[in-house]
Amino acid sequence: MHRRERLMSYQKHLRNLEISTLILALLPSTLGQVAMASQASTSATDSIWVKQPVAEALETARRENKPALLYWGAVWCPPCNQLKSQVFSHPEFASATQSFVRIYLDGDEPGAQEWGEKLNVSGYPTVLILAPEKSGKKTDKKTQMKERLRLAEFVNFKEFQTLVAAALAESVPLKKNLVAKATAKYGKKATLEEWKLLALTWDVAETSSDASDAQIKASIKELDRLFVACPHGDIRGLIAARLLNLDTGLRPAWIDAVLATDASLFTARVPFLSGAAQWLEKTPAATAKETASKLLDGVKKLQTNPALSSAEKIQAWSARLDLETAMADRKWIEMKQLDQTRRDAAADALILEATSKSAFQRHAVVSDAASLLANTGKTKEAMTMLEREAAASDTPWYYQSSMAAIAFQQKDYKSALEWSAKARNSAQGEATRLQWLVSDIVMQSKVAKAQESGDARAAGQAFVTPDQSYESVNAWLDLATSLPDGFAGRNAVRAKKVKDVIAGWPESRKKQAVLLKWAETCAKLKNEAANNCRSIMKDAASH
Repeated sequence: MHRRERLMSYQKHLRNLEISTLILALLPSTLGQVAMASQASTSATDSIWVKQPVAEALETARRENKPALLYWGAVWCPPCNQLKSQVFSHPEFASATQSFVRIYLDGDEPGAQEWGEKLNVSGYPTVLILAPEKSGKKTDKKTQMKERLRLAEFVNFKEFQTLVAAALAESVPLKKNLVAKATAKYGKKATLEEWKLLALTWDVAETSSDASDAQIKASIKELDRLFVACPHGDIRGLIAARLLNLDTGLRPAWIDAVLATDASLFTARVPFLSGAAQWLEKTPAATAKETASKLLDGVKKLQTNPALSSAEKIQAWSARLDLETAMADRKWIEMKQLDQTRRDAAADALILEATSKSAFQRHAVVSDAASLLANTGKTKEAMTMLEREAAASDTPWYYQSSMAAIAFQQKDYKSALEWSAKARNSAQGEATRLQWLVSDIVMQSKVAKAQESGDARAAGQAFVTPDQSYESVNAWLDLATSLPDGFAGRNAVRAKKVKDVIAGWPESRKKQAVLLKWAETCAKLKNEAANNCRSIMKDAASH
């Protein structure tokens, strides 16, 4: 998988871990507390957000001359729940943001994806600080506000406070101002704190699979300038990690800068080490073993950070397990070292899962712990963990899709299809239903390809028929057409995934019928939605 695509999927599924029947026996009592924790946690955060549509809330901010703090997320999203758990639920969050009009824009609200396009947000979570400008000043035409801060990844509460204060103190957008100071040859230079703010607020959306090549190229150029200009070793490490995450190839100076970074900065917001094992594939053979040892030391260093959250600890174990597996395959370490890491990771993951009590914490931890379990060979236990959580959760589709992914990885295609269908049918919320319907379409396509290659037939599994695929795509078209933002924002990204599936179909009357229906669907839409619909449809038809 492409580095940028893997990074985005990594936010959704961190990775995998081991389990013991003794701790699993404790799960029923743990899960029994989730409903109570969910009510308490939800009420604690819901009360801080204004009860107005986005347009009205922004108008309130303009009228009262207040800045707006806009949070874009979804109830099922693990990084969102980590943000809720550690920032929004913090006792001082309400007082720290009392001067703001606080807006929660859930991606499943009617028309939310259209707002996502207006605000140029896609990935969950994203936090924006928007401020009204004095008369005559340039503002965004779509919001009539000036963007001061864009935060598209997890930070802790202390960092959040610092960022908010800095954003409000600046008369120009924070990133633009900081870049100017950081690269200035003369005049006032950026301080250490300003350099850190710049590294933390770099828009990670620019590393996503949705970014254009031009955006990526521009981001690389600007980041490399900052890397050269930065006089602070730890911050150079953060910037180098950004560059490496842009899939620009391995530069020894960047790797050394990342690995030299202080452990206190090695949090999950610097995901370079999470893919350390895959970097070995790009490393020259002569230096690969040495590089692997450096990377492993870096992962171990990451694990010494006492401030890591439970989700981040699982991420660190995942990185270490992946890297040691790659090293053991190359016989650079003994198998007994890898086996010990599996046992240690399993023991810690079970503790982290069992001690995650609130709904926010469990949303952020359980799926990733189970995924890690599967990668250590404990598939049955991982599936049991996910199935129990799905039964207790208000977002069962997330865990059901995780079970589908594990089953597919194990070549249990029948179970993969069954769990994918359950996830599709249990999903709630407009954009979420569309996302999981598309996820099921993609799963059907993957199983169909396995069937064609002989995998499914050899294993005696059930097949996906062409009719099933056509019916699923027609169901997606019906749902997308019924939504005002069915081809906007994240929904447009899903449409492109369907386009890729259709492009792989052989020519047939039914394929032409699906494309004709898609064209008719576009004709029913208006404005930008119609343009998006037609553009993606034409791309599908051209293949």
